[in-house]
Amino acid sequence: MKKFNFPLDRILQYRGNQVQLEESKLERLFATRGGIELRRRQLHLQRAENETALFASPSIASSELAALDQFRQFVDAQDHIMDRQLVQCDARIAAQRTRVLEARRQHQLLEKLRDKRAAHWQSECDRELEQQAAESFLAQWNRQG
Repeated sequence: MKKFNFPLDRILQYRGNQVQLEESKLERLFATRGGIELRRRQLHLQRAENETALFASPSIASSELAALDQFRQFVDAQDHIMDRQLVQCDARIAAQRTRVLEARRQHQLLEKLRDKRAAHWQSECDRELEQQAAESFLAQWNRQG
């Protein structure tokens, strides 16, 4: 009996590598999204700390109020920019999820084909083994009889 050989093994391996590649791209997009959210939280936290520190002091100079207002405007502008970045990132994540699913589907199709071929090969081996056993039994029976 010959060893099972799946002629599409290299393609199956390539498809598996593609799945890993697409999944790693998706992970990087999620990391990018998390970085944007982290920057947003840090800016809002810094804004709140600045406001708290400024209003906790007994006297506030007009220049400090102006600087706080400018920082508030900066945070608001960054907020709008980050909103657009998150929307774009979410769109890229959705597209990447589609690519991951397609890569997985293609890989699974080849795995199923390999499994079917392996099952067929195994049944052929079993049939051949049974045939050899039957021939051996008949040959031994003929020698005895």
